[in-house]
Amino acid sequence: MEVEVSSGSIHLGPTNCKKFELEIASGDLTFEEMAGAGSIQVSSGSVKLPKLELGEKLKIDVSSGNVAVGLVGNPALEFDSKRSSGTLRTYFDTTSTDDHNTHQVATVGEKPRQKIEVDITSLITICRC
Repeated sequence: MEVEVSSGSIHLGPTNCKKFELEIASGDLTFEEMAGAGSIQVSSGSVKLPKLELGEKLKIDVSSGNVAVGLVGNPALEFDSKRSSGTLRTYFDTTSTDDHNTHQVATVGEKPRQKIEVDITSLITICRC
């Protein structure tokens, strides 16, 4: 599934797909529930996935805007985050790999683990629902 928003707001109900690509140039995109693996790219605006049943991998790239992801259940994760500015909030503890706190990593749970990669210059929140 590919969704591109250049302006405006989109609100979608429950969605189940193997792979998704979400690109937001300006505007807001909300999924009530989603299952799958994929990527989220936000240049300005917001993406809300309050209930994401995570597939194999999630890649998030935010240059300006907000991304909020609620992970369903208690998934095992490998988390890797790089940020030049902005804020990262997670429900799990992360460890900084550098003195400037710009590279955060975490390992949660037992193998096999799903992967989350994040590039931030704005706000990203990852919670458990």
